Amino acid sequence: MAFGSSALSNNASFDPYWWRAAPHEDQTRAAPPKRTDVAIVGSGITGLNAAITLARGGRQVTVFEAKEPGHGASTRNAGYVGSTLKHSFGEIMETHGLDRAKATYGELMEAFIAVKVVVEREKIQCHYKQQGRLLLATSTKMYDDMAREFGLRVIEDAAQALGSHWQGNLIGSAHQHRSDLVSFSFQANKNMTSIEGGCLVMNHADEANLAQRLRLQGVTRTGLDGMEVDVLGGKHNMTDVNAVIGIHQLAQLSEFMVKRKALVKHYFQLFEQSKLIEYGVILPLADMHDSNWHMFQVLLPIEQLKTRNQNRSTVMQALKDLGIGTGVHYPIITDFKLYKNLGYQSTNTPVAQQVGQAILTLPLFPLMTNQDVERVVHSLENVFAQFH
Repeated sequence: MAFGSSALSNNASFDPYWWRAAPHEDQTRAAPPKRTDVAIVGSGITGLNAAITLARGGRQVTVFEAKEPGHGASTRNAGYVGSTLKHSFGEIMETHGLDRAKATYGELMEAFIAVKVVVEREKIQCHYKQQGRLLLATSTKMYDDMAREFGLRVIEDAAQALGSHWQGNLIGSAHQHRSDLVSFSFQANKNMTSIEGGCLVMNHADEANLAQRLRLQGVTRTGLDGMEVDVLGGKHNMTDVNAVIGIHQLAQLSEFMVKRKALVKHYFQLFEQSKLIEYGVILPLADMHDSNWHMFQVLLPIEQLKTRNQNRSTVMQALKDLGIGTGVHYPIITDFKLYKNLGYQSTNTPVAQQVGQAILTLPLFPLMTNQDVERVVHSLENVFAQFH
């Protein structure tokens, strides 16, 4: 899609839709009075609120505005008021101290609440709705600053990321220390397995010791017969059998990773040589550095399949009939009844909805051979050839 003036129609407008839909007052401009008690320049939220407060206090007030009232108000395009400043709480605290930071943001919150009070008191029909705010880090520095500013403990769900890299460092390594705690899964379809279970990676020995106690009823053992319980733990320990499997798998993890990457490269090579791209199959990003290739997933051309009375399920069944297992990881969660009952709609996230309907997981595990990969790709190509 092109952006810029050349891509806009003659009817395009840069005014927000709600601004054009709102009834406009008579724009006839009156001459300013010769005398006024208070002159206010700008008819944003602050200016108008000051004006009405002073007027009700008995002052003669004149508001000067170059355009329509509210035209230059902050966040007008989005139609909202926010409770943040250019400088974060943490920045003000570092520069001016904790008391000043609390006072500044305390005053900000009072102003934010005052907007709601004015809307209700003046019966302003603006569809006011107070809701939460999602803050996302867009850089490493912002990630660290947010955790420090809000006093957050950062828990990293790396269930499927064992062996992956981020910014040049292994997830969970000493150099990749952005999180207080990293969790890895050793479930059966992960890059290494203990059949079930997983592990936690922490930065501090005292927290690791606490986790050890919490996993098995708070018990600390000493010597041959010493036992102490100082915290209320649970029953979350891995069985000895699972642990033995996990230890042996861990010793082979590097080898597994090399084999997975080699199989994935062969997948890409075969897909490029086949007609599957022409049929509309979309491949994943060929990331051979950061990804651990936990899975190899493609997107099927669902709309094209529908025109031939086919769908993802028929593709999966055709491959199953040939002895090739596939999976779906994952459907969009807002299509589940649990989330629908909470008011979520998958149509609110159309890209995720499209991916959830089209994604297909193909076989990928270290014991596969190049011949296995060739069989999968050729079988998928034959299935699509039959549909065409």
